[in-house]
Order: sequence, then C-alpha cells, then structure tokens
Amino acid sequence: PHMPGYGLAAAPPSRNIYVAGLPLGIDDARLREVFSAYGEVIWCKVLREGRRPDGRVPGLVEFASLEHATWVVANVNGGIPQGLTDPVDVKFKDEKMGPMGPMGPMPPAIPGKPPPKRPPKPSKGDSPKEDERWKESLKNRANISLGSPLNW
Repeated sequence: PHMPGYGLAAAPPSRNIYVAGLPLGIDDARLREVFSAYGEVIWCKVLREGRRPDGRVPGLVEFASLEHATWVVANVNGGIPQGLTDPVDVKFKDEKMGPMGPMGPMPPAIPGKPPPKRPPKPSKGDSPKEDERWKESLKNRANISLGSPLNW
C-alpha cells in the first residue's frame, strides 16, 4: 500500500511534487499536459538522469497552489494519472536543505575543508560503554539530543 507523501523522511507539503515511474518516452510538454488535469502547472521537468533499470523516469511538477499539489500527492500516488497507462509514485519534493541524515543536518562545512564525517555505528558485539561513547560523539557532532533509538 502507498502512503501518500507521508513517512519517516517525508518532505513537508509544498507546491512542488516529485513523480516516479513515468514512461521513458514522456517529455516536459506531455508531463505538463498530464498533470494540468489536476491543477495549474507552473513548471515541470522530466529528469532523464534518474532513469530506473525498468526504463521509467522521474519528474518534477510545480503547481500554482499548495491545495492542488496536496490533492495530487494524496490521491494520485500509487494510481494511474489521466493520460498515462501505468501507476506512478507521487510525493512532495524534498527541498535542498543541505546534507541530511537520520540524526538531522550535519554541521556546516568550512570552506576549503572536507565536510565532517559521521563516526561509524558500533557493531552488535560492541560493549554498552562503547555504544555510549558512540552516542556521545554523535551528540557532540550533530548537537542533538539522543534519548531513544527513534531519535538517532
């Protein structure tokens, strides 16, 4: 089952949607035509570089209103849009906010220096003390609270 636009790392609602599973032959004009059935499309782009092994491609669509984009994410995800023959996955587009991970944003990079690396997570055989040191190093690097495993 599809969870329209929601999940552990779902992007916040916006007028921009990401569509996965478009047919290889689709172009920007056809993408606009298909999604104009759901509201005014301001801008769209087929992303050829995101081609999947099955030949399907993703695309981006920007609607004139948040309401139209929200409706499409909630109602078209996992379905077949008008004018296409196969189902697509639709979610809100992740806005570029810098590198993100399960623990939140990494500290900003210093110009001329490589970005900081996260320490490796300990393996299952490591002692609780080593696990605590690992959590503390993450807390110091990411400046976040690590109360439960769900936070990290």
